[in-house]
Amino acid sequence: MTRSAITIPVSIATLEQLKHLLTELDIALSSKRTKRSLSADLQAALQENGIDSLTAQTTAQLRSAVSDLIAQLPVVKVVTAQPLENAQQASIQKWFTSNIARRVILSFKTDSSLLAGVILQTPENRYDFSLQAGLSTGRALLAKRVAA
Repeated sequence: MTRSAITIPVSIATLEQLKHLLTELDIALSSKRTKRSLSADLQAALQENGIDSLTAQTTAQLRSAVSDLIAQLPVVKVVTAQPLENAQQASIQKWFTSNIARRVILSFKTDSSLLAGVILQTPENRYDFSLQAGLSTGRALLAKRVAA
């Protein structure tokens, strides 16, 4: 290993990816999988840290880095009516990476009660860009104007 501190690639940005990485680390060490049979995310983490093979020590360091990341970074929940395709999730990840000053973990959820749109929930705020919210706002504006 060429670095003293283990880092997790920015491309691994969802809670699901991070949890999968933890599970895969356990499986990879116990089954002695080859580097080629590892997921792209785990291969990226190994490459970023100059790790040629998984040992008990490097696995523990990677697990610790992932766990620390989950504990330290804010989770932004992205709620949609239907599951997003990988390309759509990647587009949202890219937008957050480009427009938010700090790194966040994205957690994608679905809520079938939404007709359309998206709801973003940060630790501090909720941003509702759903169709229901738009209709509700429009209804309130119309009621206000009619009453005036």
